[in-house]
Amino acid sequence: MDTIARFVGAQDIEELTAAASERVFGIPQVDVLVLFGGAILAGADQFAQAMRNGVATTYVIDGEVGHTTLAFRQSVRNLCLVVEFSDSASEAEIFEAYLEYICGLHADLLETKSTNCGNNITSLRDLLAAYKVSCQSMILMGDETMQ
Repeated sequence: MDTIARFVGAQDIEELTAAASERVFGIPQVDVLVLFGGAILAGADQFAQAMRNGVATTYVIDGEVGHTTLAFRQSVRNLCLVVEFSDSASEAEIFEAYLEYICGLHADLLETKSTNCGNNITSLRDLLAAYKVSCQSMILMGDETMQ
């Protein structure tokens, strides 16, 4: 039970920097930083800043095609005319396109196979295992209304 509690327990961090990670988690860099899909593009800016700050060793975007995806595609196209992605792009692929075109960055891995926000975490677990990514520590980012 303690292991589960440590894993899912709220660990709010005031900023995504190595110094904040050291203060909150006792380590300057976590193994994995995950941005979950949703309909709020600002999460990608925070994710990009965390990448620039070197908060993690592996960066993952996790997001399928779900009930918010169509509106999210349209919103990103309206806000960011230079960001290109297909009409069938998943939320992870849309965030990745934004990171590339606007921030000049790329996530290490994209998880696009989950079927709903309820199984994002199991699909993420499977992806990390498939790529043999060390995962003793993790920061999860996302639209709080989606989780």
